[in-house]
Order: sequence, then C-alpha cells, then structure tokens
Amino acid sequence: AINIPQGATIHRIRHYQICQVPTYTSVQIGANLHIEEPYLASLNHSCDPNVFIHVETLELRALRDIAAG
Repeated sequence: AINIPQGATIHRIRHYQICQVPTYTSVQIGANLHIEEPYLASLNHSCDPNVFIHVETLELRALRDIAAG
C-alpha cells in the first residue's frame, strides 16, 4: 500500500461501456451519459468523498491526501 497525494490520478478509465440507461454499477459522466467499467463498480457513495471522477479526462483522482492502508 502507498500514500496517495491530493490531485493524484488513481485510475484512468479506459475499458468502459456506454449504458443506454443507468444501472446499479454505472457512473453518470454527463447529463444523459452513463458508463460501466469494472474498476468503477467497486466505488461506494460517500457524503465525504476522497476521490472524484474527472469527466473530461476520464480519470479517478484524489480529492485529498489518502493514507496507505
């Protein structure tokens, strides 16, 4: 395990499928655009998130420092 600094790219979203309708594991990246990707399916909702999806670059990035462990 490693420490992840704020702003670091954690995952580049590359192997995704566009969904015609939202699903339990899809992620909304536009007004009417949802995608599914195996890595993203493991994300959970949080009222105090530590990561976000940058929809223009399709990257999962750290919102703040994340300690190893």
